[in-house]
Amino acid sequence: MARLRVKKVRILLAVASIVVGSFALGAPAVAVASENTGNACLSRFVCFYANSGFGPTSAILNIDSNETNWANIGGAPDACGGITSHVWNDCASSIKSMFATNTMWVWSDSSCVGSMLQVLAGETFSNLGNNNFNDIISADSVNQQSC
Repeated sequence: MARLRVKKVRILLAVASIVVGSFALGAPAVAVASENTGNACLSRFVCFYANSGFGPTSAILNIDSNETNWANIGGAPDACGGITSHVWNDCASSIKSMFATNTMWVWSDSSCVGSMLQVLAGETFSNLGNNNFNDIISADSVNQQSC
């Protein structure tokens, strides 16, 4: 009798793991990322580059939401901070907006204070120095002029 009960429990556990596993495999992948550093400029993001002229392509910062302190965003290339910090604060030199409709504001200081630059949907800045914004971005906000 005890053997039969153990066998039923094992069968139920096996069936349950198959059912749960099939739901997990069939579920769509949901990526909720506010920032991502990689080697591609992603659609629906604003892409930041360490150098003017959209380079290097080995480290591109993709942002789609408010980031109030870029000192907390790692993954920057060597051009940003040398061999120690590698954060995006005060690093970006060019921007591509892949937004379809949203607007982003970038700020010279964390917490969305200081000078600001508006980045419209689809807009590019190949040299932020032309806008007096080279290597000074420390925060951003999406669809609002504050954090």
